[in-house]
Amino acid sequence: MKKITCICMILAAVFTISACGGNKTNVQESVVKKEAPQTEGFQPEKTEITKKDDFSKDGLSADVTGIAYEEGVTKIQIHVKNDLDEEVNVITANLSVNGMMSNDSMFISVPAKSEANGAVAIGNSWLGEMGIQQIAELEFIVKAFNDMNDEILTSDVLHFETNAPASYKQSYDDSGFEIYNDKGVRILARTLQKSRLSEDMELVFYAENDTDSTISVMAQDVSVNGIAVDPLFVLTVGAGKKAVDTMVFYDTELQEKQITDFETVTASFKAFNDELETVFATEALQVPVSE
Repeated sequence: MKKITCICMILAAVFTISACGGNKTNVQESVVKKEAPQTEGFQPEKTEITKKDDFSKDGLSADVTGIAYEEGVTKIQIHVKNDLDEEVNVITANLSVNGMMSNDSMFISVPAKSEANGAVAIGNSWLGEMGIQQIAELEFIVKAFNDMNDEILTSDVLHFETNAPASYKQSYDDSGFEIYNDKGVRILARTLQKSRLSEDMELVFYAENDTDSTISVMAQDVSVNGIAVDPLFVLTVGAGKKAVDTMVFYDTELQEKQITDFETVTASFKAFNDELETVFATEALQVPVSE
């Protein structure tokens, strides 16, 4: 039951966030088929937190106590103190690492008048895939809910810096087939790859959001080689952030519709801000796929 509660609260918290500079590379004329990055065994260089925002509000406090580097995972350790007269469920949301958004989060239940330790566990393979050699900065928000799932409080964006050398500059792979580039928002389709975890196919997207609002991008009327399909795709990127996510084409549907190869992917795209206002909407775009 608590797992369901956790998922619901994290989804409810997805809108709110703040960045790092990136590199501009050539726009490609097609999406290239590639093997999924092999980043198993990647281990980031160790850094320690040197500057941090403390959070304390209405009887609840959260303090980042350090970064633990373990095999396969890097943990942002958080100590939570609950001075309220009721148990609270505390989550983190809108995590970004060096300006790149991550879906990782913490969920912890803290009894009344009690303290507890939790952590945001970031997969090292994700860090490697994003090209994050060192954690230089982190941002996230904290939210608290009671047992009735009523939101008790939410923090401002909390910012943390480490002792990563000033010479370390995060780079971003922003090459790809350009979907949209206007008004501070840039969306590209980068590569087509087979999932590392299944037989599904994934179209990898990269997004930059230089506006002051979180946006979520969705796709409509998607087809592969002119055959209508129903993939999974929602790309959310916070204000001033960058994000990488995938459009997942289920293997069962591809087999059912006898799609054995990708020549084109066609879709229209629509983006909304955190007020559910339309940021942009495209006409149907055909994305060529090449070897």
